[in-house]
Amino acid sequence: MNSYIVYKDKIVSKLGIGTSAYGSRVNQKDANFIIETLINKGINYIDTSPYYGFGNAERIVAKSIQGKRNELFISTKFGISIRNSNSFIRKLIPWSRKIYSIPGVKNAFKKTSGNYIIDKILTVEQVSTSIYSSLKNLRVEYLDLLIVHNNIGAYIEDNELIDYLLELRNKQIIFNYGVSTNQLDESIVNKIRLEKSIETIQIPYVERYKLVLRDFRVTYFSLFSSGMPNMHELKNMILSHNGHFIVLITNKYNIDKYLSYYK
Repeated sequence: MNSYIVYKDKIVSKLGIGTSAYGSRVNQKDANFIIETLINKGINYIDTSPYYGFGNAERIVAKSIQGKRNELFISTKFGISIRNSNSFIRKLIPWSRKIYSIPGVKNAFKKTSGNYIIDKILTVEQVSTSIYSSLKNLRVEYLDLLIVHNNIGAYIEDNELIDYLLELRNKQIIFNYGVSTNQLDESIVNKIRLEKSIETIQIPYVERYKLVLRDFRVTYFSLFSSGMPNMHELKNMILSHNGHFIVLITNKYNIDKYLSYYK
């Protein structure tokens, strides 16, 4: 199977490791097992964000990839951030997974998590702070991919920001950058087309997007638990698309289900 893409000078697996639940439903021990198992299977793409897992995901990923940086393609984001929470609340977060299955708790947990998320247009100075904070959290010196998380129309039109990202790319602090959105409309697509430096688009897997995005240089789909394709469909998608597919695995016992065809 054609399971890899040459991303500039780096060979990157089409199947990627999603970490949105790391720090909430996935603790450090399980994250270590999942990431090590997937890396040993040849999967080297890790997708994370400063706000995943109430702000804990990047730190958890850092501990799981110690000594493996050169083998990996690491992607993180900016544009959504976490409200400052005190250390007591952060200590309680890992325990939430133990009561997550209790009726009513899951919805309450999601509602509470939303209160920690700040979705606003960031200044260049704030973006810079976010990027360097991610580098520190991940314990890395560079990012293979940096993604604008939401509000992409405003960011694409911010020439000062684009110049700053290009400066970071020239300094090899980031090697590629792109955009992430849950919805694609014609105006957004046209804006992306005009900004030639954008190299990656991250969207949920939706059939109609395949035609809209077929002429982009690199297209990368996210696969979430809602609308998750079965294994046969996922295999066909990987075979037929020159893109990446990020799968969130929260249970260490179902890894083989996702990898049974990945050879």
